[in-house]
Amino acid sequence: MRHLCFLLFLLFFCAGSEAATLKKTTYITRAAQKNEPELKIRYTHSPSAVDLDSVCDNYPYRSIDYRNCRTAARALFREKCAAATAAFYATRTFDQVRSRERDKWCDAGVQFQP
Repeated sequence: MRHLCFLLFLLFFCAGSEAATLKKTTYITRAAQKNEPELKIRYTHSPSAVDLDSVCDNYPYRSIDYRNCRTAARALFREKCAAATAAFYATRTFDQVRSRERDKWCDAGVQFQP
């Protein structure tokens, strides 16, 4: 019986920790500036944070596309911050999920340096 309880505990603990560290890689296509070609902005994020080291890692480091991608990513994070902030305040009640989403994008918008 002890072994069964221990196995169930491990199964529950491991499944919970996997869900908490679940990361997702996202691609968004947009131009860094008007009249410039579109770039694929790639970044990895979890429910609570954006991995800033992963932003635009699909381009060679220090290339022009890498620089333009990171400039576009900063604008994207700030836009997502504004949208998440508006959604958070539109509910007029404290919503932990919307709060975490707002914090994720606003932190990325402030901390990310192209």
